[in-house]
Amino acid sequence: MLIGLIGTGDLVEELALLMAYQRCSVVVMVSGADSAEVMQDHLRNRLRSMVAGRALSSGEASRVEENINLAADAKSMDGCEWVLEALDHDLDAKVKILLPVIPVVDPSAVFSTTESLCSVSELGRRLRIPERVCGTHFVHPTTQVGLVELVHGVQTDPAVLDRVAQQMTGWGATLVRVKDSPGLIVDRVMRPFVLEALRIVEERLAACESVDLIVKEMGGFRNGPFEMMDNLGLDVDYRMTQDLYQRLNKCPRFKPSEIHRRLVDQGQLGRKTGSGFYNYQLEKPEIAYRLDSEEPYLPPRMKESCEALLRVGNWDIRPESGYVFLRILCAVMNEAALVEEEGIASQQDIDLAMSVGMEFPRGPLAWAAQMGPSLVGAFLRTMNAEVGDNRFFPARRFNL
Repeated sequence: MLIGLIGTGDLVEELALLMAYQRCSVVVMVSGADSAEVMQDHLRNRLRSMVAGRALSSGEASRVEENINLAADAKSMDGCEWVLEALDHDLDAKVKILLPVIPVVDPSAVFSTTESLCSVSELGRRLRIPERVCGTHFVHPTTQVGLVELVHGVQTDPAVLDRVAQQMTGWGATLVRVKDSPGLIVDRVMRPFVLEALRIVEERLAACESVDLIVKEMGGFRNGPFEMMDNLGLDVDYRMTQDLYQRLNKCPRFKPSEIHRRLVDQGQLGRKTGSGFYNYQLEKPEIAYRLDSEEPYLPPRMKESCEALLRVGNWDIRPESGYVFLRILCAVMNEAALVEEEGIASQQDIDLAMSVGMEFPRGPLAWAAQMGPSLVGAFLRTMNAEVGDNRFFPARRFNL
């Protein structure tokens, strides 16, 4: 298959390597600040690192490089059967670049956006080929495809989705189908995981490192929320929160954090700058962002609700300590339930997306079913009465 990629930066490079590794011919139309020569250097450096790390043999690296061609104009897309864009968030800019490509590619070529925040339906309408436009959101791509959220717009032809699905499952992708909606599954359900952690620190109920520790110990997560933000990049994570907050009508559940904004403004973006919530310039990372905290006081109803969930989960911990984890977990479960309730994705696909894409120890909806919807709902109602902005109002699944 001849595949066209349009854009620049890390994602385009990762996708080019991924698809070339899967024995596809890839044409990259470099659009952005980088030149084709700069991207070529980046790709070669990545391949050298993969060979050094034994992710690829030298022969495989040579084959991958041969399968990638770099260009700078729409004519380079001649004959492409699938065009993926990884351009900036500006829809007008996407349309301006993509329109000249349409007459050049195969007449039945599929166009897909790799963004979780780009409206597939609106992009298809603006390109005047809505039946051939879909979304393919790759979560953490490497030479192994991992999770892909396959997004259908209002007028996307089901046969187009099936073609793309067949191609990606042939590469070994884990595929979930999602209705066109801001944030899709992964980016939307992850928001309360980080935002409630940030609010807990802002409210001085726990320190960053304490939140990370308790989330890992109680939940079995590989990384806590603050470690996860540092790994991703605080600027990337903050922009995601901002965009979702605006696109979902400034819903309080997605309101950005002042702590988050200040660190981004100061250029403390996590691992990539050497410091974020943790300092990575030491032999062993140490906490860099500190606020004094006190153990939370739990009103009687909140304490009872925490105790009930702790018993069901077999967590031998005081409710004042368990509250931090339960507040984050129940917010995530509720967001996942709202995604299902709004018809964005099925329970099976939501749980699969979070367990495969974000390495959750179990899917949030399966986890909620195990803990008991009535107990989760009771905790959410008690929290909602405390916070005052209605962000813990239970989804129908928990509103028993």
